[in-house]
Amino acid sequence: MSLVLYDLSSVYFEGRGPQGLGAYGYSRDHREDRPQILLAVATDSHGVPIHLEVLRGNRADTTTLRALLGSLKRRFGIEQAIFVFDNGMSSTLNLEAMREEHLHFVTRLSAATLRELIAQLPHDMQPQLWDRTNLIELTLEDKRYVIAGGEHRQQRDSARRRARLEKAQIELQRLAAVRRKKPNPQKLASQAGRALQRLKAHKYFQYWVDEQGQLQYQKNDELIQTEQSLDGLYLLHTTLEPAQYAKEQVLGNYKKLLVVEEAFCQLKSYLEVRPVFHWRPDRVRNHVRLCFIAYWLCARLANEWQAKGEKGEVQPLLRRLQAIRVGTLKIAAQDSKRLLTQIPPELNVLLARLGLLPLFTQPPAWAEV
Repeated sequence: MSLVLYDLSSVYFEGRGPQGLGAYGYSRDHREDRPQILLAVATDSHGVPIHLEVLRGNRADTTTLRALLGSLKRRFGIEQAIFVFDNGMSSTLNLEAMREEHLHFVTRLSAATLRELIAQLPHDMQPQLWDRTNLIELTLEDKRYVIAGGEHRQQRDSARRRARLEKAQIELQRLAAVRRKKPNPQKLASQAGRALQRLKAHKYFQYWVDEQGQLQYQKNDELIQTEQSLDGLYLLHTTLEPAQYAKEQVLGNYKKLLVVEEAFCQLKSYLEVRPVFHWRPDRVRNHVRLCFIAYWLCARLANEWQAKGEKGEVQPLLRRLQAIRVGTLKIAAQDSKRLLTQIPPELNVLLARLGLLPLFTQPPAWAEV
């Protein structure tokens, strides 16, 4: 194992869920109204899962990484590897634990850490002078950082903030325009705060209730300008030395986390790990394990088929192959003839490319069952 990709996702329950396992927590599916479990998955660099944990739904992301390290070292004897994980697991304690274990990592740090780091730079190295298409490498206090970004991310961040500001301003105008016979300043301020939290715009506004009981507000222009200067940028931290891995390789390793995210997407759609209707913890774990065995098979098939020159995704290919049926005609309880559905010529070409054609020209014994 030279590279381990690690990420978390959540799966919610239809119902209460099993006691002690299902719990309310941060939902990646935006279903905070449902109890859930967490799925902690580690894969190799090709996206083939090597380890799975089913965790309590309200467990903090930062508490999962050290347990994963212990499990992987125990199961696989991993002594040297590069671990790639997102900023949810990038606590100071976790990163120090990895250094103590002499394990390398590539992780993303928070936007607040990015702002703090840039504040330490001289004026001639401020973000306004950067080209978003280039990678910026920095070393501060013997720690190596890579700042990455792009014009697409810059446009996306700007549009997202602009939409939040517009929605928040409309809501604040509505609250300020409501006529009240006996204004309650505390209640009005609380309504404004909850509205801004719901719209994810709380940090962009300062608001208060004046002596006449009217809601007043103003934009936090300094924070907005600071964010605008950092639009499209994100901060990576790694223990890899520049002589080992160039900054482009560091970014490439981090982007491989998209493989794990794709695994979660397939689990929740094609393999139907969600929704979960089981109530017993052992059945919930077995349900998830069965789905992951299915995903493991898909990932292995994808690697093998790509090596044979097939560029299509596994799931659509499997759906096409499901159209092929093998059956036996029985007359008077006696097997009379084996029947095979007619295979279209274009599907024959696909079967030949994948090395599956002999399977249908001479069906194996298990096909008779």
